[in-house]
Amino acid sequence: NKENLATAGFVELQTKDFQQDNVLKVQAGQFNTQRVLGMFKLLNKQTDKVRQQFYVVSEYFKSDGYFDVSQNFHRFNIVGKYNTIFNNNTQLTILASTLDRKWKEAQFDTESRLQFELNPISEIHYTPGTPIFLKTGISFSF
Repeated sequence: NKENLATAGFVELQTKDFQQDNVLKVQAGQFNTQRVLGMFKLLNKQTDKVRQQFYVVSEYFKSDGYFDVSQNFHRFNIVGKYNTIFNNNTQLTILASTLDRKWKEAQFDTESRLQFELNPISEIHYTPGTPIFLKTGISFSF
């Protein structure tokens, strides 16, 4: 039920129960942008009665941004998911994720000059972005 939280909209994400392939991507772009993505199956078993998998997905993203003053944005995200489906359609899922991100969230440029100074001094101040976030969950359906 998303009625109470949907005033400005909402995002609903759903992770895969089973990862098909291992993946490693390295990308780079303008404004000192760098991205590394890895998806790895660490456990992948299937028998007549049980299918189980544990996989880890991680991403690191860094960019200075396109502004005159570097944003120093970086984000590190890692998700681990264990999933088991039994022959009788009973399912056990354990999920853990963490997110760490930092950037110059808001910038303020002030200019000041003391009484006997010829030229003003310009200073840029910023507030840091949101720090580490951790989320875990477990579900059992039958």
